[in-house]
Amino acid sequence: MKTSNYFSEVTDPHVTGRCLHLLSDILLIGLCTYLTGGSDYQDMRLFGLECGSSLGDLLSLPNGIPSEDTFERVFKSINPDELESCLHVYGNHILTELSDKQIVIDGKKQRGVSPAIRGNRGLYLLNVWVSENRLCMAQKRVED
Repeated sequence: MKTSNYFSEVTDPHVTGRCLHLLSDILLIGLCTYLTGGSDYQDMRLFGLECGSSLGDLLSLPNGIPSEDTFERVFKSINPDELESCLHVYGNHILTELSDKQIVIDGKKQRGVSPAIRGNRGLYLLNVWVSENRLCMAQKRVED
């Protein structure tokens, strides 16, 4: 399913003839920014600039990455209940797609973390991957 179909239930606040960016692109960049720890409209623009090309099959971006002001205008104008409903459907669809995939759990100690400094035993990370889709579902710091 195309990304624009997921967000089709969100009423588009754009003024016809004056808007350069697709609502689906703005919402997907905003969602990805939030999921990667971003917190504001500047982070959304930076995420789009740094990672937009890696989401090429999901984003159209006919006029490049939207400005911070564009992200702000759109997110202040959309109905949060409509967006929540779409994200619920989108999340369920992703989980359904991943349900029959192989989940890989991988743990490793990060290089360059010295266990001798201040009682540090090292930085250990546990990753959960869907290898077929190259999707990291979770990452957590663990003791050992």
